[in-house]
Amino acid sequence: MDLLHHRSRGVLAMALLACLVSAASAKEQDPASLWADFNHYVRIARPDLAEAAGTALMGSVKPQELLDTVEAGEYQDYELTLDRAIKVDTLRDTAQQLAETIQSARIERSREPQRIQADIRKLAQGKRANFNATQRLKAAGQFAAPYLVATLLDEDQQNLHPLV
Repeated sequence: MDLLHHRSRGVLAMALLACLVSAASAKEQDPASLWADFNHYVRIARPDLAEAAGTALMGSVKPQELLDTVEAGEYQDYELTLDRAIKVDTLRDTAQQLAETIQSARIERSREPQRIQADIRKLAQGKRANFNATQRLKAAGQFAAPYLVATLLDEDQQNLHPLV
């Protein structure tokens, strides 16, 4: 009886371990976790792990979901991370794909007033931010015009006047 009880415990322990491993791998497939992992691994110079996270992320979400994940994530300076990743040969393709997907999703949403205002502010945040914001403002077209004019009329935003 004790031997049977001992074996049952062993089987139960193995089943519990399998459930825990399954739950851990499911968490790894969560887009927010994959995005955080990608950023983290790029920053600590682990391109192999960053590549795995980036590839899994691209395979698990649609462009708008990726944008939602990026905007909700803790890495608000992700463009610097993507720039760094693009410079690594083994990460270049995945990082470019992530950057292009995020940018195209942002362009699709570019007509929202809060996004237009945020893009106007991003004109002064460096070359890449300026380039991306300019693309989105162009995509917003006439919807951006009132906000651009308001920026030019606002004395508190003089630093943006030459950029607008």
